[in-house]
Amino acid sequence: MPDEDRAYFYHRAEVQMDLAERADHAAAINAHVALAEHYLDLCDPERLLAEARAGHDGLTPVGSA
Repeated sequence: MPDEDRAYFYHRAEVQMDLAERADHAAAINAHVALAEHYLDLCDPERLLAEARAGHDGLTPVGSA
C-alpha cells in the first residue's frame, strides 16, 4: 500500500477517535470507534489478521457483549 494511502487512513482514524471523544451518545461513540478501528485495519493489514486470529470481528465494540 502506498504511504499516502496509509497516512490517509491513519488520519481518518484520528478524526473518528476525536469525534468519539466529543460524542455524548453511546451509540455514536461506538460508531466512531468502530470506524476508527476499520481505518486502522486498512492502514495495518497485520492488525486485521491478528484480530481475526484472536476472535475479534472488528464490528462489535469491545466490552459491549
